[in-house]
Amino acid sequence: MALDSISSATNPATSTIAKSTDETGSTKSNLGLDEATFLKLLVTQLKNQDPTNPTDPSAWTQQVASLSQVEQQTNTNTKLDKLIGLQSGTTVSAQLSSAVNYIGKTAQVEGDTFVVSSTGDVKFSYDVPAGTSNTLISISDDAGNLIGSFAGKNAEGKQNVIWDAKNASGNRVDNGNYKIVVAVVDGDSNSTAATTYIYDKVMSVGIDGGKTNVVLDQGQIVPLEDIVSVQ
Repeated sequence: MALDSISSATNPATSTIAKSTDETGSTKSNLGLDEATFLKLLVTQLKNQDPTNPTDPSAWTQQVASLSQVEQQTNTNTKLDKLIGLQSGTTVSAQLSSAVNYIGKTAQVEGDTFVVSSTGDVKFSYDVPAGTSNTLISISDDAGNLIGSFAGKNAEGKQNVIWDAKNASGNRVDNGNYKIVVAVVDGDSNSTAATTYIYDKVMSVGIDGGKTNVVLDQGQIVPLEDIVSVQ
């Protein structure tokens, strides 16, 4: 007696596989469902085999072996996910341990705002691209008022600036936040803003969202990988 062919429309096990692939889009979930539905397919095959022409034993053995492979793949993926999680946690812990050594030291980070206190000079840096013919450094207060401007260096590379925190009249500026803008001009008179860097003391370190951050004296929170140098 011939049997009707089993399709996804008549076999609930096959329908489940298709559904898992379309709706979840997750390899891990699909493997877990395939393991169960694969077994359902084998049972369905046994129930519906032709008694006068049973399933070939060699084919049955291959199918059972395939089921074992699916199960092994599921277990392997689960273990890999756990291993990746452990490695990630170890990496973050190592970064935190390393960042603790930065506390109390001065870090160089990309930025354009710094704080002037009652004493001391202000140090910042800027990148000069190749072909620069003129460099103009401008400093403004927190309200946007221009405190003063002066010429910078035109040599290619990172240039350091030590500002005495005095205005054009030679008087020390008030305590507060100040912003630097470095305009570089090339040989064709095209002006662009150079990347600037500030220096600030590291007060603490911490982990947020799986990332290691440092907290600077001015309150800025900077990812560990954004620190250019530590002094």
